[in-house]
Amino acid sequence: MSRLPKLRSTSPPTVHTISGPTLAVPSTITTRTNLKRKADTIEEEPGDGVVQEQPRRKIAALGTARPTRPLQPARAGAANGGRTASGSALPAPVPKPLTKPRAPAITRQAPRTRGTSAPPTQRPRPKPPSGAANRTRAAAGRNAGSRTGANSIDDELMTERANLASLRSQHDLIFAQLSESRALELNHRRELVGFSDEIEQLKKKHTGEIEELEERMQQRAKEMEDITEELRLCREDLERERENTTQLRVVIGEGETKVSELETQVSDLEGQNSRLRAQNAGLEASLAETRRQLSASDDKLSILKQEVVEAEFERRKLHNMVQELKGNIRVFCRVRPILPADALSNGQQLAIEDVAADIDYPNPDAETPNVIQLTSSTPAFSGAPRKETHTFTFDRVFPPQSSQEQVFEEIELLVQSVVDGYNVCVFAYGQTGSGKSWTMEGGSADGQAGMIPRAVEQVFRVAGEMKNRGWEYHIEGEFLEIYNETIHDLLTKDSDYDSSKKKHEIKHDPKTHTTRVTNITTVPLTTPSQVHTLLSLAHSRRSVAATLVNERSSRSHSVFILRIAGTHVGIPTEPGAPPTGGTGEKCSGCLNLVDLAGSERLNVSFANGSGPGGLPEKERVKETQNINKSLSALGDVIAALGDKYEREKSGKGEGHVPYRNSKLTYLLQNSLSGSSKTLMFLNLSPLAAHSGESLTSLRFATKVNNTQIGGAKKSGKS
Repeated sequence: MSRLPKLRSTSPPTVHTISGPTLAVPSTITTRTNLKRKADTIEEEPGDGVVQEQPRRKIAALGTARPTRPLQPARAGAANGGRTASGSALPAPVPKPLTKPRAPAITRQAPRTRGTSAPPTQRPRPKPPSGAANRTRAAAGRNAGSRTGANSIDDELMTERANLASLRSQHDLIFAQLSESRALELNHRRELVGFSDEIEQLKKKHTGEIEELEERMQQRAKEMEDITEELRLCREDLERERENTTQLRVVIGEGETKVSELETQVSDLEGQNSRLRAQNAGLEASLAETRRQLSASDDKLSILKQEVVEAEFERRKLHNMVQELKGNIRVFCRVRPILPADALSNGQQLAIEDVAADIDYPNPDAETPNVIQLTSSTPAFSGAPRKETHTFTFDRVFPPQSSQEQVFEEIELLVQSVVDGYNVCVFAYGQTGSGKSWTMEGGSADGQAGMIPRAVEQVFRVAGEMKNRGWEYHIEGEFLEIYNETIHDLLTKDSDYDSSKKKHEIKHDPKTHTTRVTNITTVPLTTPSQVHTLLSLAHSRRSVAATLVNERSSRSHSVFILRIAGTHVGIPTEPGAPPTGGTGEKCSGCLNLVDLAGSERLNVSFANGSGPGGLPEKERVKETQNINKSLSALGDVIAALGDKYEREKSGKGEGHVPYRNSKLTYLLQNSLSGSSKTLMFLNLSPLAAHSGESLTSLRFATKVNNTQIGGAKKSGKS
């Protein structure tokens, strides 16, 4: 604990006495201090020994500043016969007494004694003479009046001036003492401020030490409690151990008793053993009967396996019938949501309503949940633009808020058809930027996977379920693109990735209804995760370019081919044993997942600036022409398939289908013909600026939806 500094002791005041008026000034000014206050808030109380600073009084100026009065005529002048203008003698004037100078009142308060200043020294007035002396002096005065009158006034004037000088010197001395007192008071205040700060610091330090000691005491108390609690637990454990020891001793005694009892039981068991041997002979006879029953159960199991095979065949047949009732060519319409970049124009963010097209989506609870309406605005020569409402009906319409999972639920049964041995083709059609690649490939986040990875996962899942029914499958994948009517392998090695080195041709097998592409890379697939690697590689090599509609537009048709071949080998009777009961039936299916290029017209989709003369670049023009040519050929093939089905149905013979007009249609010949199932995804842009292209796509999709191609057939069976 630190000790507080002692303040200076107060000594009795020392009074300085000077000649003339004096002022008592204490050598040490005692103050009444409150150590809890800061120095800047200290207020001195009067009457406690603190010199209060009074406003300075102005001392009346003496000497030359005093108004002068004219001197009266000396007595000597009258005594010497001074006359008036009439010649009569003037009476001798009596001089007025001089005003005594008065020292300025200086109010000061001293601690205990009050200093007083002596009055100025004055010359004693002579008493008037009396009797004969007065008469003698009067006579002498009359004789000397003229001489002594002026001298007396000069002496008094000199005396007053001397007093004035003395008062001034005293005033200067008192002022100097006052300045010294003020300086001393300021020093005391500074010391008081320093002492007060030091006291505050010592208090803080003392408080911190106390808090630290209290915290240590609390810690020691807590440690003491912990140690006490631990000691109590140890004592309880010790008591329990003692009780356990006592119980164990009891158990040992009981064990010894049981040992003797067991020895008695052993002898009894030996007798029972002889009896059990006799019973064993009877059990061997019953075992023979059980084996006979097991043989009958095996025969029954074989019959059940055959029934499972027949049930699987019936399931495939019924599943195919359901798919045919839904239509072998189905059209789904999907509208993508409006993105923030769509509402950005010239650096300004527009409202969604200003850029959105007038599209009415179906209500899932309504009677027509598959109807979509598009209202287009046509400029008129005069008046307001003319609005037309176009209504289209498809197998399913997905509004912008539909998720990838909801879309895949509609094609999940088609994937089952691929495992059953049918060819299935799913292709995305629409203008650039309508969401085709998103629908087919999707994103990398959870829940954003597209139709291709989801379809592969579904194939592996169904193949695993079919393995329990005696089927084994071999799955492989291919990925290619058709760019400017040329096939490019997207999965080849980097060193071989050059379209000029390898030529790819399309080969069809009319017996098995299968299609192969020469010199194409085929990757065996064992897990669904391999597909993500293939998609990343193919996406990095696909031909893309910027157009006026989309800054990254697909300029080619990408085709992912998933081939699956299955054989019925049977079901193993025991774990690890070879399968038995297989029929040897084989089936092979092919799933083509196609992401078509954008379907814009030439004046809409050319990109990368203009060439000489304001025309688009030749390469972009060639790309757009080939894209539109292949899409037009796709429409012609679908229309020809519908016409062929009608001709066959009416008995007019077979019609011609122009598969060879495009590499795309020729590659998908077995996936578009009557021996396959086809699904078209129509992707639409929700923007009003793309209403014209959306209307064209809707009309093309309607034509496809109204086409019938007949029943599907298995591509491979033996």
